[in-house]
Amino acid sequence: MKFHKKSKIFTSFILMQAILLSLGIWQVQRLAWKEDLLARIEARKAADAVLLPAAIKTPEDWEYRHARAAGTFDAAHVFWLKPRTDNGKVGAHMFVLLRREAGELPVFINRGFVPDDARDKVTVPDTAQALEGVVQIPHKSTFTPDNNPAKNDWYWPDVQAMATAAGYQTALPVIVTLPPHDGGYPAGFAAAAQIRNNHLQYALFWFGMAGILMLVFVLSQREKPANPAKTE
Repeated sequence: MKFHKKSKIFTSFILMQAILLSLGIWQVQRLAWKEDLLARIEARKAADAVLLPAAIKTPEDWEYRHARAAGTFDAAHVFWLKPRTDNGKVGAHMFVLLRREAGELPVFINRGFVPDDARDKVTVPDTAQALEGVVQIPHKSTFTPDNNPAKNDWYWPDVQAMATAAGYQTALPVIVTLPPHDGGYPAGFAAAAQIRNNHLQYALFWFGMAGILMLVFVLSQREKPANPAKTE
């Protein structure tokens, strides 16, 4: 009976240790992947701006690259992505579709922050534009409300839905965000990679738990000293 109990304890220990070590190893692998991703992003951000292609099949290859684009704005369709804040002011980011040369898909340009009380004062240039900004892939976060195109309420840049609302069949699957400047509104926006890298802490946690489990198991298996015989 005693041997059977020890066997069950040992089996449980091996199973739990395998799980903890597997989680630690997985986090180490994730750490290597995340560090490679961040290094590639930094390399893209440091590289010179390149001309935005006519179409993009793999948006991930373009994320956070500096790109140039030329064309004219579709001033008849302006999209205000709200709510946004800047220096204590509440407003929205101004998105306008840039129509490019024939054969090139249009691209949405994030012109940056505009406070609510300045929106009526902002105009869209009607002349040819030569722009340079950072390429971003639009995405909807967990707590972001759904867009309502019927009411022209936009909370995240769903470029396909926005293109449809503006009367276009499609647009590039990325946006180009113009950099900040001191020349009034729209104020541009500092596009930055919001990527956390906590995998080292997670790996140390799981390996630490495995070490604690090993210590507990070893101590539990030590033979207890026999009670000395009581002398009369």
